[in-house]
Amino acid sequence: MKLSKCEFEALQSEWYEKLRQQGFIDIEQKDPRSVPSHIAAMETPRKLLLFETTEEYFRKISDAAFDPKTKFKSKKDKYVMGLYARGVKQIDIMLLLKQRGTPLRKEAIRFIIRKYEMAWNIRHYTKKQLGLKEKRE
Repeated sequence: MKLSKCEFEALQSEWYEKLRQQGFIDIEQKDPRSVPSHIAAMETPRKLLLFETTEEYFRKISDAAFDPKTKFKSKKDKYVMGLYARGVKQIDIMLLLKQRGTPLRKEAIRFIIRKYEMAWNIRHYTKKQLGLKEKRE
């Protein structure tokens, strides 16, 4: 049995009304890019922990980077750490430095960040991770 267009639309609207009464929100009619609230509320503890630790990490970085008592090795280091503390990605820092006429490779930027993370006791790295050679005996 095939329904006519009018019969189909009547049946469809009847079912949509039943779903609305049960609390269903049709994502396609609201905003196709939005996420339903019941899905957004289902954050896993791991995601929440990751967010909290990331937030805490950047808070420590910004506290240290913008503290007037903090000493930097160079103006370039201060600029890099200031941008990084604001959440600018390393690749974007590299492009900004290039625009200023003081280019650095991405690895050099990473080593600057790691050097200050260690100095401020935020993270710890091995000599290899800092780009230093191990001493042979």
